[in-house]
Amino acid sequence: MGTRTRTRSDRKNAVVSLNAALDAIINALRRRAIDADDLEKVFGEWLGVLDSHTHIPVEGLWHPREVAAAGFLEASGRNAERSFQEGLAGLRRRTYFDPNQPQGFEADGLAMLGVASGIQALRDRDANTWLGDLCARALSQETDEWRHGLVEGARYLLGAETPSQPEVAVALASKTGGTCVSDGALAAAVSAATSITEVSPERAIVRLKVLEHAARRTASPAPGRTALNSLDKVKVLFLAANPTASSRLQLDEELRDIKSRIRAAQHRDAFDLVSEHAVQPDDLEQALLEHRPVTVHFSGHGSGANGIVFHGTATGSTALVNGDVLADLFRILKKQIRVVVLNACYSEHQAQAIVREIDFVVGMNDTIGDNAARHFAASFYRALAFGESVHTAFQLGKNAIRRAGLGDANVPELLVRAGANTDHGVL
Repeated sequence: MGTRTRTRSDRKNAVVSLNAALDAIINALRRRAIDADDLEKVFGEWLGVLDSHTHIPVEGLWHPREVAAAGFLEASGRNAERSFQEGLAGLRRRTYFDPNQPQGFEADGLAMLGVASGIQALRDRDANTWLGDLCARALSQETDEWRHGLVEGARYLLGAETPSQPEVAVALASKTGGTCVSDGALAAAVSAATSITEVSPERAIVRLKVLEHAARRTASPAPGRTALNSLDKVKVLFLAANPTASSRLQLDEELRDIKSRIRAAQHRDAFDLVSEHAVQPDDLEQALLEHRPVTVHFSGHGSGANGIVFHGTATGSTALVNGDVLADLFRILKKQIRVVVLNACYSEHQAQAIVREIDFVVGMNDTIGDNAARHFAASFYRALAFGESVHTAFQLGKNAIRRAGLGDANVPELLVRAGANTDHGVL
């Protein structure tokens, strides 16, 4: 008995030491990323590991790296003060690989990556072909492994094969929803990311994304595997609002149903369900900052284009928060959020705004009965906790409404951000 106790203690100490070491590495990477230039900062923002909100200069000649930064902004759904399309047109008028000129855009892998992200967002086939050819020529002459990997990353965004550089491959696949990263590539990328000394800011940004992705992949470890960080669970934040002036809803029962389905699921230990009740508008920011959820679930009332109904500051009062305000809040605090569920009547208006920032958003296109909302939510989260994709979980949620003999199965709508992969879940 004593030996088993010491073994558990040793394992606990080892996990604490591992987490402390990882925290030190992540903090070192973040400090290095602070030294990044404008393009690198926008790159980190596009990957989702920095909150820089960098602005591109509005005057003077377009430098290729400024065009690339505008490309990342275009791909992020942010409007740069100077049009990316204007900068792209300027790039395409230039001649590269001129032996009489110093190496420029064609030797700048990160710039190519940024321009590729913007072209992907524009779905410009001619520009895709132009940059694809330029990348192929650059690869034939590039000898540096890191720059080679970034140029391959640009080609990956344009539809080519997976980059050979593991760090770049994992970071981009994690960002784009790609399914091409093997366990071996992930292990190699994590090994590189956790053995840092001095790295460039852009590489620090990529390694932060690698570690974030690895933490998610190991949140539900297979038997015999150790989670990268015990704190990196899939956190589901349940927000409830039912002001006294509005009709009564069975929100506690909905929360209980979700909790019981997760507890009975295969990956129950990978999920952490937390709840906040009688939520006021200002509580949203507090809850997102405090809990850092992967999934945000709102249960309550909606009022169409006017907004979601929250508790007001005065007793019994209500407060409305519209879609644009919610979308802006998620834009600011969206780092790890992948799914938002608005389990409220007429919430499709807000869902359409939020999906500009979040990969998967569920809203309701009409009124939905209390029982139907509960059946949908319970089945949706059970499927996610069994490792199913968001799309499958959504379909099972609708099927649960039908199985219960209720007539609201066509009310829930799943909205998907451009570029997100519906085959992916949250594990």
